[in-house]
Amino acid sequence: MDEEKRASTNVFITGATSPLGLAVIQALSADGHKVTGMAEGKEGAAQI
Repeated sequence: MDEEKRASTNVFITGATSPLGLAVIQALSADGHKVTGMAEGKEGAAQI
């Protein structure tokens, strides 16, 4: 698929505050996707 024509995707990540979840969020965000994650408490939300 042509990079310029590729549409962004809405993605929801569970386990977003785990090391893997954070890496996935960063990679997808850098690629232009809209990413939402779930976290427990203010500390978890601050990580996302």
